[in-house]
Amino acid sequence: MHALRAFATACSAVLQGGAPTALYSWVGDAQDWSETVTHSQGVATGPRVDLLDGELERIRRYAATGDIEPPARVLEYLARRGRGPPA
Repeated sequence: MHALRAFATACSAVLQGGAPTALYSWVGDAQDWSETVTHSQGVATGPRVDLLDGELERIRRYAATGDIEPPARVLEYLARRGRGPPA
């Protein structure tokens, strides 16, 4: 569940820095989405699938404050990556 925000953050760095880099996400081993885990410095506990909404909310919040690019801009980057520098 961390992969989405981590990848959006990496894409944001490319977009903000203008480096002509084509990023791709590569996650580790598949995890059980129903397994109970602890997330966010021990604050949130529950099945991975239930914690995903909180991760999406953090992405929205960080985008609203400018800490990462808005999801639409990240998706635009993904559609264009490898075809030239970010706009």
